[in-house]
Amino acid sequence: DYFQHFVLNEAKKSTSPKGKVKVVLLSNVSEESKTVPSIKAECEKRGVKFAVINIDKAKLTKNPDNETFTIYDNESKLKISSEDTAILTRRGVVKSTYTRDIVEQLEEANFFVVNTLESIITCENKYITSKILMDAGITVPRMALIDDVDSIEESVKAIGGQFPVVLKMLSGSQGIGVSIVDSLSSLKSVMQTIWKANSNVELLIQEKIDSDYDLRIHVLTRKFNSPTPDDSDSVLLGYMRRNRVKKDFRTNYSLGGSVEKTKVTQEQELMAIESAKAIGCSWCGVDIIVD
Repeated sequence: DYFQHFVLNEAKKSTSPKGKVKVVLLSNVSEESKTVPSIKAECEKRGVKFAVINIDKAKLTKNPDNETFTIYDNESKLKISSEDTAILTRRGVVKSTYTRDIVEQLEEANFFVVNTLESIITCENKYITSKILMDAGITVPRMALIDDVDSIEESVKAIGGQFPVVLKMLSGSQGIGVSIVDSLSSLKSVMQTIWKANSNVELLIQEKIDSDYDLRIHVLTRKFNSPTPDDSDSVLLGYMRRNRVKKDFRTNYSLGGSVEKTKVTQEQELMAIESAKAIGCSWCGVDIIVD
């Protein structure tokens, strides 16, 4: 039980009263999100004090004792300390200078932030993520950025020159903003349509890997502040097989894909750990497509 071993046991060593752990979740607090109620229920079951703070409305103030802080929004208010409080961040924390500043203040005050602002910004950009993984020697699908219509043919050649290809917006989640395109003429048409709707959208194409499923592997790196953690510092919290959506090429559960228990090979386990280390996440969901 990783929670018991790495959270509760460590909390008992804390100088805070009774070693009580607090968890603050910074989120957009979307009504559709399953994450917030799931984490809240788990914290309540384990006796962990929990608060969800709307990052768009969040305020952070230092208390007169010069050691603790108060974080609050329109609904919740909590006194927190870096000695006893873990901060969980959702991707909404990068949406503006204001929201990023809240996270930066917490990091500067030495709060345990999962994940850091830097790693979330990296994960928000599919191109940067892939480049970092490539530099770390991890195999990723061939890819190319497309700046304008004139560069499309050159970009297609760079990823092997074969159709179909996968077209992605640089930012997005749950499979949204991902398309499969089966010809050069269709690719031009789709991209022109996207740019007409929003000329600021950045796009990349990837070679399509034929597979009916991928693996979602959750990695926890235990030496959270180590810049180069050893393999033994990382554990797999869990993993699952995500099957392709019927009549679709995507595997996202949010789009109707099915999930099932599976096993991973030692090679896949090492790839997931190395990927998480390269990106700098302490809690990381790594997707591996198996050709």
